[in-house]
Formats: sequence, C-alpha cells, structure tokens
Amino acid sequence: MRNELEFSRWITAGSRTPFYARKIMDIPGRPEKAEAYVCGLGQFNFYVNGEKAGDHLLDPAWTDYRKIIYYVHFDISEYVHPGKNMFAAEVGNGWYLGDKEAGYFFHFPPFMPPNPNDYQPFDEELVLCVKIKITLEDGRTF
Repeated sequence: MRNELEFSRWITAGSRTPFYARKIMDIPGRPEKAEAYVCGLGQFNFYVNGEKAGDHLLDPAWTDYRKIIYYVHFDISEYVHPGKNMFAAEVGNGWYLGDKEAGYFFHFPPFMPPNPNDYQPFDEELVLCVKIKITLEDGRTF
C-alpha cells in the first residue's frame, strides 16, 4: 500500500469559475488517525462525509501567490469510518483569481479610500490539491 493517497495532483475545472470537486474512497479497516492537507487556489471549504472539516472559512490565507502558497492541515479522524468515505471541496476565487467582469472579486466598502494598486489576477484558472493520509488501527497506512 502507498503511504499517502493523493486526491489528485492539481485539479481544475479549467476556468475562472468557482467549482466543486469530490472523491469517494474506500477505507479497508478502522481508522486510528486521518489527516488531510488541502490547498485551493483561490480559497476553499473542505468536507468529509458531508461535514465541514475544521472551523475555518475560506482557507488559505492571502499571500503573494508568485512567491508562496499555503496549504491547510486538518485532523479528520472524527469524520472518517471504515468503508466508503466522501471527500469534497468547494473552490472559489478569493484574491487568487478575482474577475471584475464576472463579479468574483472583493470590492472595498465605500467608506474606504480607493486602492492605489489595481488588482491583477495571479493565474488563468482555479486549482485544488488534496492529500489524505490514513493510519488504520492495525498500523497500516495509506
């Protein structure tokens, strides 16, 4: 068995439009520990078996994507069980790929001064990457 299961490499809908991705995975035993490492560019919400993982909203934090990108680690042990499990993510634009014409862009409230730096998107399409690591009670990992 592989040590870690990759949900995929980079997943994309091939567009600037927010998208939803999911994968069903069969866990062949009782999980002792389960972790997910998730990176969604722009921002994401991550779910396991229909339950939102963690208490964050719209991860990851803002960054200059030309220099560094962040991922978020989730302990998902409480959400997984033997048998079929569904892992899903909603990926939205955030600051990574704002689109002024389509309305996928943060607008400063009227009371704030205008932003002197015009926003420039960091890429042409939204992407997601998820890695899941599960350790079973018998010590096997995948």
